[in-house]
Amino acid sequence: MSRNFRLKLRSFLQLGILLVGLLNSIETHADPDAVPLTKEQQGAKWLMENRPDLLALYRRYPHLIKPLERYAINQGFTRPIELKATILHELIHIDSLVHGGYYVDGITYRRPYIGDPSWPETKVSDLIPTLTIDDKTELGSVYTLYMRNASQNGMANIEDELNAYQQVLPFVTALEPSSAKHQQRKLDQFKYLRRLFYERLPPTR
Repeated sequence: MSRNFRLKLRSFLQLGILLVGLLNSIETHADPDAVPLTKEQQGAKWLMENRPDLLALYRRYPHLIKPLERYAINQGFTRPIELKATILHELIHIDSLVHGGYYVDGITYRRPYIGDPSWPETKVSDLIPTLTIDDKTELGSVYTLYMRNASQNGMANIEDELNAYQQVLPFVTALEPSSAKHQQRKLDQFKYLRRLFYERLPPTR
């Protein structure tokens, strides 16, 4: 056996050992991902990677999670991601109120907020008489449930709803697309309501 052949054989064996070690390393690191995650785990993982600030709301208001979960289920939101999104939606409202500004990322809060005198004085009750049948159809449950039960709310409250829906929509879209259609529909309805305010109720301030 020539010296060159022995050197080539040794190099080949060393390469083989290196490849086996690499494959073992890949398999070892791939094991956690090989186990399917539950929807709950997928939700937590997505929030941790993309919106850790929203995940932090759970730790900020732990005493509210169970009551909000019961509220969401009573509203018909029982699918795992939409349930979590509904809880987050309400936590965004709560955190905005606590900090006196619309929630952005748990550090930044946008103002003017609800109660600020710079908002127009017009209320939902002022808009209802101007609605056509087509408007009511377009508004859907925002008319039948929100407007009729919260007639004293104004533009600042509508911005509060828009902000909460916009914050959680990417989360639902990524993990539960069929539920995202409902979330997007509600967002579009509140956008339509805001447009009606601007078009039909000129600011009084």
